[in-house]
Amino acid sequence: MDRPSTYWSAKAQEKLNESRYWKSARLQQRTQWTGLTTLVNEADVVYASAQYLISPIESILNIEYGDRIRISSEKPGKSGKIGEGHIRMDLVFHRPEKEQTIAILEYKRRGFLQRRDFQGAFTSSNVGLGEKLSRAANDPLLKDNAFVSSKQAAAYAIDTQTPFVAIFDWDTMVLFEFNNLKDDNVGEVAFGTWVDENGRETFRKVLLGWVLKACQARDVPRQ
Repeated sequence: MDRPSTYWSAKAQEKLNESRYWKSARLQQRTQWTGLTTLVNEADVVYASAQYLISPIESILNIEYGDRIRISSEKPGKSGKIGEGHIRMDLVFHRPEKEQTIAILEYKRRGFLQRRDFQGAFTSSNVGLGEKLSRAANDPLLKDNAFVSSKQAAAYAIDTQTPFVAIFDWDTMVLFEFNNLKDDNVGEVAFGTWVDENGRETFRKVLLGWVLKACQARDVPRQ
């Protein structure tokens, strides 16, 4: 199901409107990307996003949750459901004392994500959903890199038992919420959000709203 980016940015804005955020001196320092002009590979995307995307979100999570939430890179999978050690996640928001994964961000090289590859799977109505599920039996709705990356995201969700997995290639972000997640599958339908910065919504605000909902889903206590 297609979930608009405004759903997530509204959650972020609601949080940022709280006085302890707009009074924070650290958050008043505007973060802008002024580094590499060319992002050639996945490593470049990781480097750039650490500064522009992740660092500001980490500051907000520190205010909201203190040290209850941590961000780790290259975190291995731990569940035997997929195969211990066979999964390694690029960036993980997690709750160490509970050994819980909150959300996962997977990086791809720039240009990896193409809307046309996802387009057939998106629908905003239950009527359209039924039609697409009927077609999917004979013709996969996800094409090429969309199929590969969505399958990877689903594997991460099953392994960590978190429904919140995102894919980012610097130009585009795809946010998943596998709301039908089970022990061994993610179900036939999930919420998905396609985000680019051609419109008014920024990656930071949309990702922040998504991570905040993931924290709420795990009942992480506020500081």
